[in-house]
Amino acid sequence: MNDVKARPMDPTDPSTTPQPQRRSGGLGTHLGIALLCLAVTTGCVKKAQTGADEPEKQSFTVTKKAYVHLGKAGQHIEKKKYVEALEEMERMKRRKYLSDHERALMWQMFAMIYALQEELEKSAESLASALELNALPEQTRRDMERNLAQAYLVVGEFAKSATVMTKWMGEEKEPTPEDHYILATAHAQSAAFAEALPWALKAVEGMKETREPWLQLLLSLRFELKQTAEVAELLKRMVELYPDNRIYWLQLAAALGDLGDSERSLAVMELIYTQGMLTEPKELLNLASMYLAAQVPIKTVRLVEKELAAGRVERNAESLQLLANALLLAHEERRALTLLQEAAALAPGPQLHVHIARVYVDGEKWSDARQALQEALKRAPDEAGAEAYLLLGMVEHSSARRGAAITAFRKAASYKATKRSASEWLGNLGVAVEGCEGSDCSADPQTAEAPGAPAVGSTPVVAGTQTGATQ
Repeated sequence: MNDVKARPMDPTDPSTTPQPQRRSGGLGTHLGIALLCLAVTTGCVKKAQTGADEPEKQSFTVTKKAYVHLGKAGQHIEKKKYVEALEEMERMKRRKYLSDHERALMWQMFAMIYALQEELEKSAESLASALELNALPEQTRRDMERNLAQAYLVVGEFAKSATVMTKWMGEEKEPTPEDHYILATAHAQSAAFAEALPWALKAVEGMKETREPWLQLLLSLRFELKQTAEVAELLKRMVELYPDNRIYWLQLAAALGDLGDSERSLAVMELIYTQGMLTEPKELLNLASMYLAAQVPIKTVRLVEKELAAGRVERNAESLQLLANALLLAHEERRALTLLQEAAALAPGPQLHVHIARVYVDGEKWSDARQALQEALKRAPDEAGAEAYLLLGMVEHSSARRGAAITAFRKAASYKATKRSASEWLGNLGVAVEGCEGSDCSADPQTAEAPGAPAVGSTPVVAGTQTGATQ
C-alpha cells in the first residue's frame, strides 16, 4: 500500500483544529461588547405589585447606591478607562448590603471589564460567579450562560464549556448552527469525538454559506473516529470548494489509499504534482514510491532524476536507494548498483550493504556479495546479523566453501528471524544446528561441498531475505 503521509487535522492540536480566531480588537473586546449589550438589555426592573392571591415574583430591582456604582463603571468603560471601572466595582464589592441580584450585576460588570482588557480567565470566573447567584432575569441568565460557554472555550476550559453549552442547548428551543458549532468544538477539544460529531453534522447541515472551519472540524472528527469512507467523501467536497488547498488533496490521496483504492490515490497524487502543489521532498519521494508500488518504475526514475536535478530532492541515501530500486525493477542492475554503493557510503547502517549483496547474489557474483556482507557485519553485526549471515551462508555454499557456509548458517540459526531457514540449510548439508561432529569439523572450508545441498534459490528463506531486485 502507498505511504501517503498527509493526515487530516488533529482536533486535540490547537495548531490544526479550528478555534475562535482573534479578530482585530481581540476576543476580549468582542466578548466585552456582547456583555455590554447584555447589561443594557438587563435593565433595572422594579418590584412587581402582586395581589394577595398571586405568588410573589423574584425582584430584579437595584438600590440607588448600587445603581450609582454600576453607572459610574459604565461611564468609565465608555471612555475606555478600565482601571477606573475596576476600582469602582471594587468599591461596590466592599459594600455590605447588596442583594443577590445586585451582586450578579456587579459580577457581570467585572466580566465585561476583564473581557475588554483581554483578561479572559478572570472574565469567565466573573461570569460564573454571577450565574451562581441565580438572581438574574431568565433571558439574561441564558444569554450569560452562552457567553460563559464561549469564554471557557477561549481560555481552554473545554470540558466546562461543553457542560455549560449542553445545559444551555437543552433549554434552547431554536439553537442556531453557530450554537451547534460551539458545542461540537468544545467536545472535540475535550477529545470527546463521538459526542462532538452529531453537533458538527448539525452545524454543517445548517450553515447558510460554506464555512471552512466548520468543515475542517467535521473532517477532524471523522478522522479521529476512523470513518475513512466518510473522510474521503468529505474531502472530495472540500477539494471542489477549495481546489488550491494542497493539504486537502494530500489528505484525499491518503484516505483513498487507506480504503485500498491505490489506483485513485495515485491518480490524485499525480494531479497534485502536475498542478505544482507537491512541494515537500517527502511528498515527491512518496509519489515516486507509489509509482514503484504500482510497478511503473520508469515513472519513478524520471520523477526522482528530475527532482534531484532541480534540487527539490536531496541527493541522500533515501532518494538514491529509491532510484536504485526502480532501476532494479527496470532490469538496469549496473546503474542500480552504482547508486546503491553511493547511498551506502552516505548511510551509517548496514542495510544498504545487505541490499547490495542481494543484487550480487541475484547475479551470482559471489565474491562481490561476500565483500558487501562482510562490510555490513563489520558496521553493525547485531543489526545486520540475521539476514547477513543467512545470505553469507548461501554465498559460501555456492562458492564451494562448506566450512564457511556451515559457520555462517549456524550464526544465522542463532537469530529467531532466520533460525528456521538456517536450520533447513544445515539439515540439507547434513549438519546439526548446534555443535559439529566428525568430518564436518575437519572439512576443508575452501573446497568441501555437501552432496545434494540445495542451490541458492531452492530453499525458502524468511521474509526480508529474498534476493529480488525490488526489495
